[in-house]
Amino acid sequence: MKAPWSDPVYLNSSGFDPSLFHDDDGRKWLINLQWDYRQREGRDRFGGIVLQEYDVELRRLVGDITTIFTGTELKLTEGPHLYRRDGWYHLLVAEGGTGYQHAVTMARSKTLTGPYEVHPQNPLLTASHDPDHPLQRAGHADLVDSPEGDTYLVHLCGRPLPGTRLSPLGRETAIQRVAWGSDGWLRLDHGGNTPALKVAMSGVTQKPPAPEEHYDFATDTLPAAFQWLRTPYPDRLFSLTERPGYLRLFGRESVGSWFEQALVARRQDNIHCSAETTLEFEPEDIQQFAGLIAYYNRFKFHYLAVTLNDAGDKVLSVISCLDDWPNGNLKIADVSVRPWRHDSARAGYPRPGAVLSLCPRWRGVAADRPRAGRWPALRRRQRSCPRLLYRHLLGMAAHDISGRGTPPISRRSAIAAPLFQRRDKLMAEVTLRDIEKTFHGKATVIPDLNLHIEDGSFTVLVGPSGCGKSTLLRMIAGLETVTQGTITIGGEDVTTAEPSDRDIAMVFQSYALYPHMTVARNIDFGMRLAKVPAKEREAKVAEAARLLNLEDLLERKPAELSGGQRQRWR
Repeated sequence: MKAPWSDPVYLNSSGFDPSLFHDDDGRKWLINLQWDYRQREGRDRFGGIVLQEYDVELRRLVGDITTIFTGTELKLTEGPHLYRRDGWYHLLVAEGGTGYQHAVTMARSKTLTGPYEVHPQNPLLTASHDPDHPLQRAGHADLVDSPEGDTYLVHLCGRPLPGTRLSPLGRETAIQRVAWGSDGWLRLDHGGNTPALKVAMSGVTQKPPAPEEHYDFATDTLPAAFQWLRTPYPDRLFSLTERPGYLRLFGRESVGSWFEQALVARRQDNIHCSAETTLEFEPEDIQQFAGLIAYYNRFKFHYLAVTLNDAGDKVLSVISCLDDWPNGNLKIADVSVRPWRHDSARAGYPRPGAVLSLCPRWRGVAADRPRAGRWPALRRRQRSCPRLLYRHLLGMAAHDISGRGTPPISRRSAIAAPLFQRRDKLMAEVTLRDIEKTFHGKATVIPDLNLHIEDGSFTVLVGPSGCGKSTLLRMIAGLETVTQGTITIGGEDVTTAEPSDRDIAMVFQSYALYPHMTVARNIDFGMRLAKVPAKEREAKVAEAARLLNLEDLLERKPAELSGGQRQRWR
């Protein structure tokens, strides 16, 4: 997985669940579900399984697109895989959706493009007919042959809590032993189509899970079991080096945010478990809180959080969102208790029947401990969607909804995920290597140009009309594509970067002024978009007006200025 990767190759946008099939003759084929965006009455939008050849040399799909299978009465046909065996093409698909009607369907054909006949005992695998079976939502399967010559079917499933449709572990992967019959069809080795709970496997030794795992954050690398949410910039969320031996979280947006929040957690991998952490945290007001969290999504979580109350006392509270979609209203434990410094908090599913239990663990002097019965034990059943796909997270979180979190947010939005980080310098060196620009494959405007502009220098391009001065500037700014060669700014290759990702400003030959804005607002406009503070904007506008001798014209609009004044302004 860490070996060098090629550049990505675009295939199609017709649907999802793509899979490559390598035929015996060496040809490659892509199959995927085709999405039917038309919402026709009485039909689902799963438009069937389509097939198209992939050309390795051209690195693209070629030839006709063929629909090879439209599914069965189970509908919602997706997740296709193709196999070749004994002269047959075998097609494995998921049907019924990923909920409690989930199923594995199999079909076969003598020719690649069909028609495909459905398995005589279809579905091959499902638990939809047995609502009390421990393994539910079985579907989305694939086949694998072991070194010992056995065939196995791996598939998705869920393990709901007994008597409920709550699956705290979300969607899991199970394995079934299968066998090819004398009629050429594949069947479960134990018979029927209900998933087995135990499967005999040759050459495999099962390793029991560790009864307890301890993480001390002693290195500068986050343990592999932990993850964070939705950002490629983890250094904005946490640090393992600012205080060696500790995980430091930087408070970010609210626990209900779609975007950036400091939450470092691991997936729950056992139905009955508990997690405990020790916390050092000194909140400044009610907008700052940190602690231990049991998290499914922004509408389903329990948060054992240290914060302040209205009186300024440091308190420990349980903040919950009980599946309140789409409002996200919170439930907060009525009683908050004062935590002892460096104390620990525990959250988890400690025994059968306890959907969630949260409690503090107390040390310190007895006067600071809660009195018996004072802490409201939270064993509240969390409502859950029957189609729960992803497992809960247990971990640590810090939130600062005042926006004072450090390190500070740069003016270039972290949410937008720019091509590269904002540079510290106001200017940067520009290097053009072997630049060529040809229009329509015929007219070469810039045949071969190499130029290096030092950081902080002032460079002027001089030449007759039509020699390519403006074209070159447009290529540097990203407004014109480069036919050949590379452009680097600050040592970073921006040849194919978007103009917005280059930190380049251009002054156009035309006035390019907003006629409805004053001089001050035109100068101020770009800084407003970059969210520069108001006082800083005012100072920069005043300095620009002084340099351009426009101080008396700041409240005028373009129509009230002379041509020369407009040129100075632009």
